Amino acid sequence: MTLKIITIISLIYLLGGCSVHPVKIPEYNGEIKVYASNKHMSSLTEVGASVSLVDNSQVYLGGNDKNLASYLGLVGAALDVTANDRELENEGESLSVSFDELLRELIPIEMNSGSYRSIQSEKIADIIFLPSVRLLVDEDDKAEATFRITVRFVNPVSKDRETKYYLFTTVDKYSISGENSWAAKNAFLLKESAKLVFSKLLQVVSHDISGIYNSYNKGESKDFVNFNLHGHTIWKMAVLERFDSYVLTTTQQGELADFQLFWINPSNSVENIN
Repeated sequence: MTLKIITIISLIYLLGGCSVHPVKIPEYNGEIKVYASNKHMSSLTEVGASVSLVDNSQVYLGGNDKNLASYLGLVGAALDVTANDRELENEGESLSVSFDELLRELIPIEMNSGSYRSIQSEKIADIIFLPSVRLLVDEDDKAEATFRITVRFVNPVSKDRETKYYLFTTVDKYSISGENSWAAKNAFLLKESAKLVFSKLLQVVSHDISGIYNSYNKGESKDFVNFNLHGHTIWKMAVLERFDSYVLTTTQQGELADFQLFWINPSNSVENIN
């Protein structure tokens, strides 16, 4: 599989199912009821034909078909669960990880304004958080991790179901299986990364809802970068925050702005253009 094809598959996973008009999470009066879902994205419009779901998890796999097959027994675009179990037979290895319980623990910590309450029922929720991670295997047989919170809510005016996306791609890359891999020690590295990443993403969601990024929405951003995916410049994005080795960006108005995408990326994956 070429890098160009991988790039297209990545965009299908990351942007699939997005709205076709600008989306803003509504302002709520009083308490905001939040539900962290244990469900997973299953349709091709959300996941993409060449991205596969690990059984009993919220973990998706994509990338180089040959390398994936050596680990996970991919047959075409479908994940062969029997082969998956056989290939990950090293003691203590697993990728069957879900993140809903972790989000429930983090919501009162990272969204601690007093307005948010984590609840156990999807039916009465104002906002639904659907967490996931995609492990993308590159030509060097290493996989980068892109964590995502898909935020779903009902527009109180139009009554339409709306969706926004908040993503975090990590600097570190590991093999899928073997020593010091994403699957090793019952997915220890994946779980530890998830704690840090979802903490930051929940802060971003909270800031977005509270209007901290409104200056960008008014077209006042002056800091922009070109976003590069696997060596290809994809689009121009506005910078909202720089921290450590990362940069928080969002889609520029007029250029994929309808996708309402917030993405934290390694600083070395973007090109400063100012």
